[in-house]
Amino acid sequence: WVFGGIFRPVWLEVLPAIHINEFNIDAKADGLFRVSVWTNDEQNRKSAILRIYDHTNKLVIADTGAAPIANNSEGFIFGKIMKGAKAWSPETPYLYRAEVTIYGNGFPLHRVSKKFGFRTVELRQRDGIYVNGVKMKFKGVNRHCFRPETGRTLSQKQSIEDVLLIKEMNMNAVRTAHYPPDTHFLDACDSLGLF
Repeated sequence: WVFGGIFRPVWLEVLPAIHINEFNIDAKADGLFRVSVWTNDEQNRKSAILRIYDHTNKLVIADTGAAPIANNSEGFIFGKIMKGAKAWSPETPYLYRAEVTIYGNGFPLHRVSKKFGFRTVELRQRDGIYVNGVKMKFKGVNRHCFRPETGRTLSQKQSIEDVLLIKEMNMNAVRTAHYPPDTHFLDACDSLGLF
């Protein structure tokens, strides 16, 4: 079926003059994590603070020790080990929230946050894929962003319904189509435990 019109979220984003462009998290199952933050400020006239919250919104880490990525760089790197970090898995999809705030002259300029899970994924040659040291067997289905009633326009509620249906069929993975899925579908996969 060919549809006309806009069927994906569209928004206009207004950002401060100095703002965060990119925010990446690499969090391993043993609690080791690294956060890189890139801004549009080439003069590096700012500082950054990283805060990590657990699933109850309790602050578990506040880190002001960001290191500039390079001299006169617009980026920062945070690196730490979180003791007692709960690992993400399909059976226990534990998520944390990382929040980065950049400051200029002591005042907050821009703040972004992102949910993430601690997990280590490794491919062992001639053996398979391991997640947090456990060999995984992926069982799943292909999914297109489509409903007969709404076409390619899907809601967050429908994304959650799809993930729950896949999990009810005792599957742990989903293959998305050749176009990017809605972000609310990816959020549902992360929060409900689906690869």
